[in-house]
Amino acid sequence: MVADSGVENVNHEVDRLLDLGRLRRVLAQVEVVYSNSMIEVRIPADLSARSALT
Repeated sequence: MVADSGVENVNHEVDRLLDLGRLRRVLAQVEVVYSNSMIEVRIPADLSARSALT
């Protein structure tokens, strides 16, 4: 399961479901180091980080 780290995805109930062993949680923008988004591919991470500071 790919999810963001919001409270609706990271909580005790979801943890219990994952403990059953049939699913694994991967946190988007934390554990995923690649993207298939054309926008994200064209804008390097260091460039987008710099623009967020200005």
